[in-house]
Amino acid sequence: MRTVEPSRPWAREPAVKEENVPKLERHTDNTKVESVTEKVLLPKGAVARQLKRMIGRVCETDYDKYQLLDERDRLMHRGRLKSTDVDNATVMQRLSAYECHDDGSIAPELTVKEYSRSAADQEEPLPHELRPADVLQRTMNYLVGKIANHVPETDEELAQWYDFLWNRTRAIRKDITQQMMVNETAVTLIEQCVRLHIFASHRLCELNFNEFDQKMNTENLSKSLQSLRYLYDDLAKKGVHYSSEAEFRAYEIMLNLSDSNVFRQALTYRREILEAGSVRLAIRLFTCLQNQNYVRFFRLLKNDATYLQCCLCHRFFNRMRHQAMYAISHSIFIMGKYPVNKFVQLLGFDDRDASLQFLGCYNVRRNNDMDTGEELMHMSKAQLIESIEEPPSKIHLWIEAKRDGYSIPEVLSGCQDVEVEIVTPLNSFDRNGTYLFDVVLDNYINENGGEQLTTDEDETVTFAFTLPQKENNAISVLAEKLSDEIIEGEVTRLCKLVYSKSLAHLLTTVLYDSILEDCLKPCCQEVMIVAKLLHRRKLAADVAKQREDEIRLLLDSLNKSILDEVIDTFIQDISKKWIIKCQRVHNEELIEDIGKSFLNDLLAGVLIKTVRKIAEKEIEEGVNYVKQRLKDINERLDKLWLKQFVNRWREQIAYRKEQERKKLELLGSFPVILPAKSGLIFRRRDGYSLDEALQLDCSSLLFEQKINAFIKKRHGRIARKVLMKWRLWTHLQIEKREFFTSTYTSSPLKRKRLHSNNNNIIAKENDDIRLAAALADMECERLKPFWATNQIRNGFYFTKISICFIECKNVLLSALID
Repeated sequence: MRTVEPSRPWAREPAVKEENVPKLERHTDNTKVESVTEKVLLPKGAVARQLKRMIGRVCETDYDKYQLLDERDRLMHRGRLKSTDVDNATVMQRLSAYECHDDGSIAPELTVKEYSRSAADQEEPLPHELRPADVLQRTMNYLVGKIANHVPETDEELAQWYDFLWNRTRAIRKDITQQMMVNETAVTLIEQCVRLHIFASHRLCELNFNEFDQKMNTENLSKSLQSLRYLYDDLAKKGVHYSSEAEFRAYEIMLNLSDSNVFRQALTYRREILEAGSVRLAIRLFTCLQNQNYVRFFRLLKNDATYLQCCLCHRFFNRMRHQAMYAISHSIFIMGKYPVNKFVQLLGFDDRDASLQFLGCYNVRRNNDMDTGEELMHMSKAQLIESIEEPPSKIHLWIEAKRDGYSIPEVLSGCQDVEVEIVTPLNSFDRNGTYLFDVVLDNYINENGGEQLTTDEDETVTFAFTLPQKENNAISVLAEKLSDEIIEGEVTRLCKLVYSKSLAHLLTTVLYDSILEDCLKPCCQEVMIVAKLLHRRKLAADVAKQREDEIRLLLDSLNKSILDEVIDTFIQDISKKWIIKCQRVHNEELIEDIGKSFLNDLLAGVLIKTVRKIAEKEIEEGVNYVKQRLKDINERLDKLWLKQFVNRWREQIAYRKEQERKKLELLGSFPVILPAKSGLIFRRRDGYSLDEALQLDCSSLLFEQKINAFIKKRHGRIARKVLMKWRLWTHLQIEKREFFTSTYTSSPLKRKRLHSNNNNIIAKENDDIRLAAALADMECERLKPFWATNQIRNGFYFTKISICFIECKNVLLSALID
């Protein structure tokens, strides 16, 4: 609850008594029986009759009026009606610094309902304590158009101004929540609350923590945006959309730029919301913050963002500037220097002084360039330290310039006209303090006063019991008597309880008033007299002390003037000597710096040329080595390819040898007799000789051999064509792999050793191929006598095997030649 300034103690007295009365009630109403009695004690007709009895009661003081209204509210807590408060505030909530005239008197027409925090033991609000939608809109128009339009200059008044607006707008949001209001008025009101908190986050950022709490302002802003999001979703289900939805969706994204889940939430928006300019700008700012792109972050805010968007993103300025300091210090600059003017331009400072104050938190040194005179700051990742203290938040002039002449009410209302209407509030008392004109009481009596107004048994309680009907009348009569006795006893007990409670309350009130009158009043008077005496003594002591201070100041000023003259002359002499000495030292340092810079430039030129020559030579050697390696790899691949054919040929030779051996063994087991159906027998019978028949049979075998040779040659041509394509592809792949392997070899010695190993492997494979060819020749020579003795019977097999041996030998020789 807001604290009222101490200069007006009378404005806080009712509030203090308002706190004490509920505490006394909660202290006495502890038992469950009392709470039940309070709920069931009086029907609505009895409540209406007791409320009518209050009319005409005279209240001499404000505290008496407060007690009367509090008693009325406790009686009216029996029922609930729809919101009926037509004023900006109820009668019991009209005290504030902005709700008084210039002379300090209360202005009821300027009062606004104050926010009260919800509690577990708090009663449900009465009908006249809730404001309908039109009254809430009128209240908000008054706050925006009248109060917010006049921003104070001093920090203390500015804090009171914000505290009043924050308290009253929070009460408006609470009324909306309690009435579960879902309509256009609720959306408009909460939108204005959001704009107010965004505006305050930048305008009041220079106040200290005791005057303005930025975290609490952010919390209320987050809750307002959350309520607004729920309203948009509920109204969207009914097909109602607002043109300002994209603006506040963008505010929600900008408030949570540091949260990585905000982008996932943004994807759930409608297509027209995602394509809106404000939402797209918010997403770009989110990307800049996550990627630490501080240049684009401030550029987007300066060029594309509105006034309220800049105010909302102002909270991330120090974070982005800290990331910029880290990035600049870790990047490469000449001698670690960076121009201050560029630093001011990139990071959104207003002027040089603001940037220097920020750099002072990081203990960054700076000086002027000797050639250009430009101010530079010296930064390096080794010398940069963490911020000694968090840089203070400042109001930025370029953000305020984005208002473009719009007034604060226009900013808070979305550039719409605000009509301020001041209504004369209702007063329940006349000039004499008589309680007569209470519209709330009249409405309640008119609606509920017709129930049992003719009876005067206000304190009785009736219970209705429905007993089951029995056929036996004696049992029913006995049950009725028993129930009447129970009810009568319970009623008597409750009446005694109520009477004791009322008597205790009355005695407590009388005792409290007597103690207050007899004990506290004399004590207070004595305390006031003592305080006045002490105050007079203090004033006299202050006057004496002031005179002593004036005399002391006069003597100090005389001594200081004489001392300053002596010191000035002494300093002038010493300064002249030191200036001459410093100039000489500066000239020597300048000559030394020039010599070092010239030497560094010369050394850098020589090093660059030497490194270039060494690099060219190394590259040339590497290229030659790669070419030689590629050539060796090509030869090795060719030989490896031929090796697999030699291995295949060996397998075929072994298989055919085995087959021929089996055939020879089979032929050796039979006599050399031609079969009866042999062509030679028929040819001999027909008149052919044996030599001619053999010649005809051999010619058919040769023809078949030629056909087989043609087929084999055709198959070989197709295989060689496929082989060449595969060799080309394999050659390219091996070239790449060997090139990278040889390029990244650690030393030239290792590369030469690897090259010699590859040559040894290739030579060993060539030896294997030559050995296979020699073995084939020996096998042919060994089998020649055997086939010479059996060439008549097995001429076909001899010819075929001879041709195979010759072809394989030719292939091996061609491989060795290649």
